[in-house]
Amino acid sequence: MKLAEILKKNYYIYKIGRKFRIFLFVLKDVLLLAKYRTRKDNTENGVIIPPLGYIKLTLNESVDYEKKILFDKSEELNWLHSIKTLLNEDSKVAFYYPDGLLIPVFLSKNISCKILIISKKDDLSLSKLIKDNDLKNISLVSNYTTLDRMDLIFLPKSDNLNFNKNSENIIYFGDSSKNQYSSNTFTLYRNINGRFFPKDTYIDKSLDVDFYLLTRKKRQGGGTLSFNDKNKISGATYLRSPEIYPFDLCYDSVLDHVDEFIFAVDNVLQRDTRQEHDKRDILIERFMDGLSDKNRSKVKLVKFDFKARFNSQLNVPAKWLVDVSNHVLDVSKYNNICFLQADEMYHEDNFEEIKAFSRQDEIIALQHEFLHFVKDLKHIRNPETVAYTHAIRVFKKDNFSCTGDGYTFVPLQGKNHLPKIKTSKLPIYHLGYVIDFRKKMQVHLDEGGIFNFKDKKVLTDDWIDKADLIQYSGGYPKSLFLKNKLSSDKVSSFLSDLE
Repeated sequence: MKLAEILKKNYYIYKIGRKFRIFLFVLKDVLLLAKYRTRKDNTENGVIIPPLGYIKLTLNESVDYEKKILFDKSEELNWLHSIKTLLNEDSKVAFYYPDGLLIPVFLSKNISCKILIISKKDDLSLSKLIKDNDLKNISLVSNYTTLDRMDLIFLPKSDNLNFNKNSENIIYFGDSSKNQYSSNTFTLYRNINGRFFPKDTYIDKSLDVDFYLLTRKKRQGGGTLSFNDKNKISGATYLRSPEIYPFDLCYDSVLDHVDEFIFAVDNVLQRDTRQEHDKRDILIERFMDGLSDKNRSKVKLVKFDFKARFNSQLNVPAKWLVDVSNHVLDVSKYNNICFLQADEMYHEDNFEEIKAFSRQDEIIALQHEFLHFVKDLKHIRNPETVAYTHAIRVFKKDNFSCTGDGYTFVPLQGKNHLPKIKTSKLPIYHLGYVIDFRKKMQVHLDEGGIFNFKDKKVLTDDWIDKADLIQYSGGYPKSLFLKNKLSSDKVSSFLSDLE
């Protein structure tokens, strides 16, 4: 069977599987006995929620987001994980009459920030839960006089939250006129599936949330769009360890074809020393110096803390990649996104199709087939057994959020929504385990690396030496053959093997 046929078959199996999963969810709702047993166990005995690590919590089915987890323990919870990007270990967080303790417990266990819960007097259920979980950094109070000292405030979606009729700059909550907060001090956001939207941004009502975030930490915006910007394209990426990626060649494959290029860089490195920062900055400067004036002007370096350290207690590898990807979307100016990671390369002939995509609104994403190269440029992972053969990289920003461990994007309507998505004619060339692949794997396994998380062990030979490979004899992008680039010498030996 030809490679294209294998990839096509694999995708259809995946698509059918999604539809079957939706059917199973409906069937579970019909089988009331099974639903009753699940409810009884998780609400009375508590449940460990895999995406949150080993936090065991009794859930409240009257709370919408807890009800989702109640019947689907694999719920991604991107909206909850992304809150980590707004906080640090010394942050002060307040919850204004919360319906449940899922969010406070998650933040307490993973970030150890100071949490204040404004609740009714003598709330024995909250007190017991805090005591049972040894949550020493969570305090209960019955008033909100200290909220002006908070870094982040969770507000319920209720009539008690409103804006001054005469000024959008004043936010009121509660009945007392003393509770006024200026938007010059706080910024109000809705957090939808990991993406942050300003309160006044129009979003489909079906995507509304159960709380708002009032934060002192203003997030960088993408800017105001004009009608002439509708068809423009934002290239987007992030980078933490440039020495183990052919990032310069990969980024070159899109720079000629996008109108801006969001380049996110971590303020806190895996080995966070002055020497490592200097080495990283020199590599980025050399990359920038190698660009034409036109392409250099497109690059927008966005530096922020990726908060990778807050993932050490989680069971989902590299969940911080999802948070970072969503942040990059939030700061991108244009609605058409051309996303790539530091070891992914587009073919130059792909951009005729990508630009056609940017000029229409019916199709909301281009899905790309992936060629995963291992050891050299002559072998790829067998599409019959590889973890994924397709992922979304080109899409309408307002419709998508990153998910899983950061490998793809899903519609904001939910992981089971099936929107209009087209498969691109050309693949993406994933060079992940070709150049310095053993060094790369070791970096990932070291403290703070992508695969260094709770109870997770990854053996190098399982990923590389024992990989199921097949021969590849197709074409390659021109960017792979560029001379006088940072990665040119590293790539040259692999290119000579193709001759």
